[in-house]
Amino acid sequence: VGALNGVIVPKLVLPSRMLLHYGRGMVAHDLTMPKPHGCLQITVKGVHGLVGTEWKLQSILTGARSNDPYVTVDLGGSGNRFRTPTCYNELNPTWEEGNTYYFVIDSVRLQHFNLRVYDDGLLQMFREQQIGMASQEDLMARKLGLSVMDLFGMSSLDFYDKEQEKDFTCSLDTIWEGREDHAELRNAKAPSMTLGLHWRPIVYGQPSMLPQAIFLDDDEPEPVWPHFVLRVCFGKLEMRHFTMKPTDLFTIRGTVMPGFDSTGTHHEEPKEGVSEVLSKKVYAQHQQNEDRAEMVSRMTGGRMGRACKVATFDQGFRFLVRDPRNTKIHLTFSSVSDFDKTDTHQLGELTLEVNSLLKEKDLSLDIKDEDLDNWEGGDLPARFSGHLQLYQLHDSTVKQAPVMTKSQASQLRKEQAQREAHALVQKASALRAEAEQLERQAKAKDSDRTKKQMGRNTLKVRVTSARGLRAADFTITRWGTSDPYCSVELAGKAKSGFKTQVQEKTLEPYWDYEGTVNNYKSGMALKFNVYDKDFSLKDDLLGSASLSASQFHPNGFEGELPLHDEHAEKGQESFIQVEVADVHGEFPSDAKDTSGLKVKIISARGFMDDSMSLFGRTVSCLFSTCEIAGKARSSMRTQAIEHSSQPEWNYERQMRGFKEGESLVFKVLQDNNGKDQPLMSKVLKCEEFYPHGFAGELDLVPEGKGLKMDPDMKPVLEVLISDSEGKYPKMMLSDGKLEVRILAARNLPASDVYLLAQASSDPYVRCEVANKPQSGRFRTKTVDKSLFPVWNHQHRMRGYEKGD
Repeated sequence: VGALNGVIVPKLVLPSRMLLHYGRGMVAHDLTMPKPHGCLQITVKGVHGLVGTEWKLQSILTGARSNDPYVTVDLGGSGNRFRTPTCYNELNPTWEEGNTYYFVIDSVRLQHFNLRVYDDGLLQMFREQQIGMASQEDLMARKLGLSVMDLFGMSSLDFYDKEQEKDFTCSLDTIWEGREDHAELRNAKAPSMTLGLHWRPIVYGQPSMLPQAIFLDDDEPEPVWPHFVLRVCFGKLEMRHFTMKPTDLFTIRGTVMPGFDSTGTHHEEPKEGVSEVLSKKVYAQHQQNEDRAEMVSRMTGGRMGRACKVATFDQGFRFLVRDPRNTKIHLTFSSVSDFDKTDTHQLGELTLEVNSLLKEKDLSLDIKDEDLDNWEGGDLPARFSGHLQLYQLHDSTVKQAPVMTKSQASQLRKEQAQREAHALVQKASALRAEAEQLERQAKAKDSDRTKKQMGRNTLKVRVTSARGLRAADFTITRWGTSDPYCSVELAGKAKSGFKTQVQEKTLEPYWDYEGTVNNYKSGMALKFNVYDKDFSLKDDLLGSASLSASQFHPNGFEGELPLHDEHAEKGQESFIQVEVADVHGEFPSDAKDTSGLKVKIISARGFMDDSMSLFGRTVSCLFSTCEIAGKARSSMRTQAIEHSSQPEWNYERQMRGFKEGESLVFKVLQDNNGKDQPLMSKVLKCEEFYPHGFAGELDLVPEGKGLKMDPDMKPVLEVLISDSEGKYPKMMLSDGKLEVRILAARNLPASDVYLLAQASSDPYVRCEVANKPQSGRFRTKTVDKSLFPVWNHQHRMRGYEKGD
């Protein structure tokens, strides 16, 4: 009977729930495993007044019988139970260690605890090994059917919405139906058991409302309270182009590490039933509504008969979590033969970060069609769908975050939506990059004949730069400038080529853009058109140039072409630097360049911050250039960075056309309303960097007179130059470096008031080394109209020393 109860009872009591599917659209995990009410810590302190039933060696001297008692506590007869250590030769046992357990409670009214006191020993251990559980013959006393309400003596549900703590003592039953009658038990006083109870309810909260103290490293001795209850729900496994046996069963093994035991202790290795669970075994069923794209892919790929199958689990598990920041969920997917249960084959795996839930609304995350890693079940990886949910336990010892007002909650939801939109944009960008990579790989696998055919019909063109362009944009606050880009096409055939990127606010753009012109035939000329990009009007033509076929076929072309501009002022000339590949697809400059010299401009420091003048704010907008001395067209230019006296570029480029003996010229310039104003420069002689490379800081020299510089700082430019083999030497900097990342802020005060909108602010952060404002200072970007800004800005603090 005991063995049958051990198998059947756990399936018939909470939190076990059976789900019957009546239609689509049901959220299975919310029905089978809804939000729990709280967590109850039970500490077995002791039992008093047990009656001895066994004769032991010491009984010869004392004449009294004794026992070796231990206590078990289970929740509704389910597998959620624990056992204390054994106290030998003791009728009034007490426990100091191994006597605490944490139970997740779904219903304080319906779920019941069973308290049992067993006798231990060799004979008892043998019986337990035979039937798989403690025998009823070894049961000394018990108390069954105690609900949480019975333990605390309160029937009001409002009582359990707050943290509660008390000691509980109850009398135990020693006589019950089916137990052998003993005269000693009838005449003896009923024994009693004392428990320590500590209740903590589940609380609602947004991620930003979580008290930061729960994430601090603590030295609290074990057992320790968990801070969260983690619900992991297995939904379905979608296997595309199914090729396995129709009789195979599928299962999921989930592991949550680092593990946290229900006894309040950590463990680094997975423990079955605690930090490691195994789902039920299910068959794969045909998908009712297969995606049209999947169907077309399957049919065109010669995979007829390999339809999509879905293994539906609809099963959830709970885990106790102390710190979700470093907790990971590892899922292993396997197939099991229906005829031989030992024939198990691992198909794939998936790792999930619990830390990601802290960024989600309501600490909840739906996993939809996540591709598995290392999939061995077919040519397309299977997709997993499920759900993760964190429930926070209330802790009165930790100061909770203040309750948010409606306006703050609305602002928080708006910020969350913006972050989700930004995440989607990044994901879309990553998918586009992945698609481009796959496209390149597919092209690389084409046959030699196809490649040769494509080589005869396509022409590779590189647009390097332009100079002397006409200014087409004029505004009140900015002098004349342009936003140029170049269009390349076959003469007389529009849209047969490509366009470069737009270089904003410059009259000497540097594109270094490489593209292809399709459908090229021998004898056709090339046409280059440079336009000014107008985002609301028609683009202005800044000049055009033509290159006849005899100039680039068959040996290619490298050089400058004069641009013809009908609207240019008298005497104004403009040019464009281009390259055309030869019949083998190689550019002339690549064939000449054998040095492999690379330059990386990292950062600069020692320049002035933004300043105010009679005409308004002067904004620092710094960029840097490097060129081979005497070869102005063999140059590189970084992007311009605003509001920073210590800009970081980390821009890298190969210096084409470099020859041994030539020097490099580095400059730092100010983008002054579209006009480049040189600030500082440094000439690096060839013997200083070739052939062994260079890594360090260059002392800069002023370019012009009257230049305002920081008197307390020495302007320097940090660069890397490769050796003759194209490898960078190691950095050897004298001052200390400290990486600082400013993530976000919340609950900022509103400093701007609007008539038709809610009061807000435009916050930014400035960080500096204390008492060294000029040696280590940086500023984040400005986040418009936000009281909960997110910057995620990282910077390297220079001049930092230990103790600052």
